[in-house]
Amino acid sequence: HQDVRGTFKSDGSFTPKVNEVTDGQDTIAWIIEQPWSDGDIGTYGPSYLGMTQWAVATADTPGLKAIAPTAAAANWYSGLWYSQGGALSLSLVTQWNAMMYAADEQRSIQRGEKSDAT
Repeated sequence: HQDVRGTFKSDGSFTPKVNEVTDGQDTIAWIIEQPWSDGDIGTYGPSYLGMTQWAVATADTPGLKAIAPTAAAANWYSGLWYSQGGALSLSLVTQWNAMMYAADEQRSIQRGEKSDAT
């Protein structure tokens, strides 16, 4: 199981739609190099993790043979993030960012790091 950088148990800071493709490709390359790997990789994940699978798949990632995204838009711009006219959905993004910020602060506190909340 791998979380997106800076979320849940993953290190780093979370910046949406910036590191997902390279992080996913790095992970797949690492798995392919392992002696127990046959080199054929499949991914699974819901919501944001599902959207990152689509992004990694469109980047012509060697070894990626299958994806199984669930509850995830295939296109950042046709999903909930944007209106039909192409404007960013301020309501959704504000709520989502607040949720991610709170989770990031909680992780910082649990690690004993100074955070904006302490």
